[in-house]
Amino acid sequence: MSKDSINQWDDDYWDEIVFNIAEGNCILMLGPDASLEKSGSKTIPISKLLSLELAKQSVIKSTIQKWKIKPDNLTQVSLAYTLERKAGKSKLLQKVQAFYKERTNNTNEVYTHLAELPFPLTVTTTPDKMFSNSLRKSGKKPYEEFYNYKGEETDIPYDYSVENPLVYNLYGSVEDSHSLILTEDDVLDFLVSITDKTPSVPSEILTELRNNEKTILFVGFGFENWYLRILLRILQIENKESPSYALEHLNSDNIDNLHNMIIYYGHSNFKIQVCNYDINKFAMELQKRFAKAHPEKMAGFKSPEEAEDIEPVKKRKSKGAISANVFISYASEDEKIAKKVHDELKKVGANPWWDKKKLRGGDDWDSMIESRLDDADYMVLIVSDNLHKKIADKSYVVKEINQAIDGKQLQTMDPEKFIIPATVNEAKHLPSLKKIQAVAIGDGKDVKSLISVITDDIKRRQNG
Repeated sequence: MSKDSINQWDDDYWDEIVFNIAEGNCILMLGPDASLEKSGSKTIPISKLLSLELAKQSVIKSTIQKWKIKPDNLTQVSLAYTLERKAGKSKLLQKVQAFYKERTNNTNEVYTHLAELPFPLTVTTTPDKMFSNSLRKSGKKPYEEFYNYKGEETDIPYDYSVENPLVYNLYGSVEDSHSLILTEDDVLDFLVSITDKTPSVPSEILTELRNNEKTILFVGFGFENWYLRILLRILQIENKESPSYALEHLNSDNIDNLHNMIIYYGHSNFKIQVCNYDINKFAMELQKRFAKAHPEKMAGFKSPEEAEDIEPVKKRKSKGAISANVFISYASEDEKIAKKVHDELKKVGANPWWDKKKLRGGDDWDSMIESRLDDADYMVLIVSDNLHKKIADKSYVVKEINQAIDGKQLQTMDPEKFIIPATVNEAKHLPSLKKIQAVAIGDGKDVKSLISVITDDIKRRQNG
């Protein structure tokens, strides 16, 4: 068996990917092997171009030869660079930043095809701007955010969509060179930060990745790398209802290793179908199949020529003076009030979450709620006559309340400082929360008093 014949996809796989993209149930995850650039007669990942450029530097040439490092292995070449007395981490970051800034406006064929498809959320692992540039050329207005494993927690201050997609860089950004994942030590520190939640990946991203109804399309992610199994386990990208897909251009000469990797990802809880395929050809084929099946979803955007005056993306918003994660719990009949609270909290810089898609019930919901409550600074509980009826019927909202109280007690946080009951139309207070001061919000149309309670408490916490 040759590596070119490993796990080729049939029409059923293609049809399922196209269907999930059309339904809005597919997250795109782009790896370093998708960021391709022409170099002479070849097209190679720019991470390898960077590595080759670094390896040519006279200060580390002897080290590369002595340690028998492959010149296109960026993590090892970068580590060698940092260990050299005449080089060091600071000079490495300068070189890397200059390398990517030279390519600020670049795109490539792979991204040109993928940018035409309706992906509201894309997670990338390279700091280049090529996919965002391709999105702009397709007439979309992307938002760009990144994870800084050495920085503070940040939220996602945008309501992203197909027209305004979010591009989230998990491995940092050249905007903050210290956030970049370059050396093997960086990879280990990054995994520790993700595990310890210091800082946490934004809850919006984690919830999307962990949503069992969502499938993930990995393109050029590099599944041969050892640390990806750890990363996927930490992010809890497993046990999904439908399989996810990984498009890889596999280069290993060890067929047994490739075969074992494909079996592991395909038959473990990850349920990822790995396919060996030319990435350029894959992107072109996927766009063609999607356009044929859903021509109506390919229309409506400006042409690249018309999109030149697109507004700049919003700038990164750090965790500000009144930013906090707020979990909103409510009876489904009070959805309008919950939305009002959600929208007003957004306006003041908070990061609210509410179960707007009614994903209640089952293990999927339990794990999602547990994750949201774990990350929350406050839980707003909308107390109404509708809620009292739900409690009498032992609805899932009861489970949210109990989980909130029990979870925060385990974290030695006083539930009285965490749960904020908001009473609607003089509804009776809940006996289980009688010690907690409630905030009256009338008919729910004006929630300013509730917002003030939260913002005042955030400022109080921050001032000690």
